Amino acid sequence: MDTVQPRASRIFDRTVVAVGVALALFSATISVAGGLDFPPAIWLAAPLIGVMARFPLIFERPSGAIEIGFESCVLVFLVTLLEPHDAMVVWATGTVISQAMSNFRKVAKIFNMGVTLVGGAAAIAIVDLLRGNVRATPHELAAVALGCTAYFLLDYAISEVSIALEEGVPVHRQLRQPDVAIALACIVAVDSLGYLAALVARTMPVWSVALLAVPIVTLLVAVKSVARGRETARRMGVLFDVSTQVQALQTELGVLAAMESGGRRLLKGSRLEMRSEPPGVGEVGTRVNRGTDQRWLVTPGRRRTRATPASDQQNLDALALVGDEALARLHLTREMTHLAQHDALTDLVNRASFLRQVDAALASCRMRPGQVAVLFCDLDGFKTVNDWFGHAAGDALLVEVAHTLRDCIGRRGTVARLGGDEFAVLVEAAETVDDLRALTDGVLEAADQRYEVGGRCVEITTSVGVAFSDGAHSADQLIRNADIAMYEAKFAGRNRVVEYHPALGRERVRSFEQAEALRQALEDRELTVVYQPVVQSSTDRITGIEALARWTLNGQAVPPDVFIRVAEEAGLTSILGELVLEMVAADAPAMRAASSGELFISVNVSAQQLRAPGFVASVLRARDALGELALVLEITERQVVGDDPMVSSVIGQLEANGIRFALDDFGIGYSSIGYLQQLAVHVLKTDRLFSAHIDTDPRSMKLLVSMVEMGRALGLDVVIEGIERAAQVDELRRHVTFSDNLFFQGYLLAVPAPVDETVRQLESAEKQPVLRAV
Repeated sequence: MDTVQPRASRIFDRTVVAVGVALALFSATISVAGGLDFPPAIWLAAPLIGVMARFPLIFERPSGAIEIGFESCVLVFLVTLLEPHDAMVVWATGTVISQAMSNFRKVAKIFNMGVTLVGGAAAIAIVDLLRGNVRATPHELAAVALGCTAYFLLDYAISEVSIALEEGVPVHRQLRQPDVAIALACIVAVDSLGYLAALVARTMPVWSVALLAVPIVTLLVAVKSVARGRETARRMGVLFDVSTQVQALQTELGVLAAMESGGRRLLKGSRLEMRSEPPGVGEVGTRVNRGTDQRWLVTPGRRRTRATPASDQQNLDALALVGDEALARLHLTREMTHLAQHDALTDLVNRASFLRQVDAALASCRMRPGQVAVLFCDLDGFKTVNDWFGHAAGDALLVEVAHTLRDCIGRRGTVARLGGDEFAVLVEAAETVDDLRALTDGVLEAADQRYEVGGRCVEITTSVGVAFSDGAHSADQLIRNADIAMYEAKFAGRNRVVEYHPALGRERVRSFEQAEALRQALEDRELTVVYQPVVQSSTDRITGIEALARWTLNGQAVPPDVFIRVAEEAGLTSILGELVLEMVAADAPAMRAASSGELFISVNVSAQQLRAPGFVASVLRARDALGELALVLEITERQVVGDDPMVSSVIGQLEANGIRFALDDFGIGYSSIGYLQQLAVHVLKTDRLFSAHIDTDPRSMKLLVSMVEMGRALGLDVVIEGIERAAQVDELRRHVTFSDNLFFQGYLLAVPAPVDETVRQLESAEKQPVLRAV
């Protein structure tokens, strides 16, 4: 049926054209044979037909519109004054001019010419047949009215039948339109002016016909204004419909298709297309903003009854704005969805999205055998980067690390940033443990590199915790297990991988409990301070005391390295250090009274304390409380980096106020000799590792001697820690010159003890030198 209807429409259209042309040629033959017996001025009616055809009545249809012009007014004028064949010749000439002036397609022009010729011939024949030889009577007027009616009905019927055949709809339904009667009345009324013009031309000078131009022009302009007003209202309705439609669409292609469809409805009867090229010569169009992919809505720029190229351009621009807003909404929706699922800084999957993906992977494992793995990665030393160079530099480093992890993992898993310096990797196809170990080793190797931050190279490593599940866990449980394993990797020395097992979970819970217990103990001031003497090698006198914090939990002593680690993890080091300084200040008077000579008290501080607000004021209060006792702050080499501007500033302020600094655990940190040059260090404390075997290993003795000599060369006091056997002292006597700037500390000389016992040690040391008693 779809192929039959267009073919039937083409046959019908060609038949109409053929009949119209044949009638015109037949009339021309008769008229030429008769010598064209009419005044030459009558030929002016031909271009007038073309002019009046541009002011038609318009019948809106879904696929376009039918236009029936008021040029039949001229036809009435011709048929009233001329012989039928002469009237047909002038009418045919005017029809050709009219279609030449139109902007329709060639096929449409030919069809319209055929319709107009057939309708004109029918009207001429009816008027000539019905009026007979009677002129200027009501009978002639009635014949003219019937002729005009026949012209209108033929024009209308032929056009509607052609549309019905082309669109495949029933002809009777197409012909039944509600606006036909009113249009017919308008056409007949206007055509009566043509009859009036003919009567004037018969009885009055020809120029008097021009007097009718004013009402005719006024009528035509009014008709055109009404047509364009109705068209404007229709187009506004189309724009509103398209605007409503595109707001509900969720894809760019859907919006573009709706715009193209809406554009065709908007410019009804005009060819419109969506393309990538801008409009050319003789075209109008507008750009549709679709990111980097430019698209254009383009239509031929031609003047029509209902619109002009300028109005077409304006309406296309309005349509483009509707489309741009919808596309911008989709883009914003995509952006918001992306931001809701990705980390804004690194563009990795965020925690919420990662949880959903882990949930989905675990659900798949429950339906079919398989195993899911989560890698929890935490950067080692990242906080130091933030403290040194600021958060902007830290953010830049996180972006670089994110790129590194994404490149390392590739398609084997999903990389997410959970927050801060914590990253996670979901591996849904963890086939074998060896495969996963190869992946985690790759993560460590990829992250373990030097990054340029603030113009300096910073080495960053990663601690990785791994947890597996076959679907028996929730996403939160699996990630928490990987987190627990990661913390174990940090405690085990960092830059390593630890696989989760249930014992780690219990240990982690115990760590949390310890952290809470330590927090409560600090609030209740339940920690104690013990003191270990430092002996000067040249005088055998106790010239210094190191204050050491101790904590008892549930009746059992917690090893210092354990609760200090808990304090660091829980962010309690500043509170712990403040409490130790207060306790030392409270014990200072008793120790000052027991010592007859100079005595210093050393207190360990961490890098976190050095960066804490109010630290300088806290230390100065303790110094004032110590009175004549000197205060030395011990900084572990593993805690401090010399080019940290904040740390250097704090050390400088305290040094200016008489506070001395000791570099503790010297020799096992990052770059020991460099610190001696950069930090305001007054005392060098060698780590017990270097004195442990000096009585059995000559190489250990030589290494320790070299460290002592280096300290002396730099003008530093040197404290050798870890003196636990008399043989160590004997070896030191043989290889090192005892002097005022060389000191010993260790269990052989004195064990850490409460303040009361320390006071007794100070009093007895005045009577019997410590080293001689060994």
